[in-house]
Amino acid sequence: MEDVVGARDLVNAPRPVRKTAGGLTLVELMVTLVIAGVVMSSAFIFFAGQRRVYDAQMKVLGVQQNLWGSMEMLARFVRVAGTGMIGCVNVTDPPPAGAAAPLTGLRAYGGASVGLIRLAPIWINNGANGSPDSITVVFGSGSFGSFSDTALAASVQNATDSIVTTAGMSAAFRAGEFALLLDTSGLPAGPPVGDRGCTLFQVTGISSGADTLQHASTSPWNPPGNVAGLVPYDYVGGAG
Repeated sequence: MEDVVGARDLVNAPRPVRKTAGGLTLVELMVTLVIAGVVMSSAFIFFAGQRRVYDAQMKVLGVQQNLWGSMEMLARFVRVAGTGMIGCVNVTDPPPAGAAAPLTGLRAYGGASVGLIRLAPIWINNGANGSPDSITVVFGSGSFGSFSDTALAASVQNATDSIVTTAGMSAAFRAGEFALLLDTSGLPAGPPVGDRGCTLFQVTGISSGADTLQHASTSPWNPPGNVAGLVPYDYVGGAG
């Protein structure tokens, strides 16, 4: 009888409670938060790195596009460099027709520090004191054989002289246009042989009433005084 009672007491004895039945402990919660923080930090660092790579690639792409555009523009100018920049022989027979004189560059004013120059198709200037280099391309948009000319009504000799055209001919010009002043009165003495003093200048103003063309030094292509000072002889009245 005692054995039966002891067996019943053993069966009805309280069972031990599991530790997980009461939820997470503080240590387990802290470990979980640390792991989640590490994962989130890693994900943030990854996406931030990808963003930096994307930004760098876009900057490189922008530089490449700007370089392509610059090279395309430069190539267009280089292809036309020197067009229309030949010396004048005769207003009715410009080179190469007749080929009576060497095809020299046009006379022009290169600034106070340069003075008279022969226009070159391309100028490459080194930048001073770390400043960027510059490339200057020079060409003319006009075409020989399809231009109009006018004779001078007065000599261009003094620094105060304007270019006086024959009556009514100044209306053919516009302010801002470039023009060539050609002396056809005779060949100058000495070299260059056959060069009749064809000089480039820019029209800065027109007086149709007085039939004059102004060429003020406000244009970088005009000298401070007068275009006649660009050559060792004068442009005379009646010249084309």
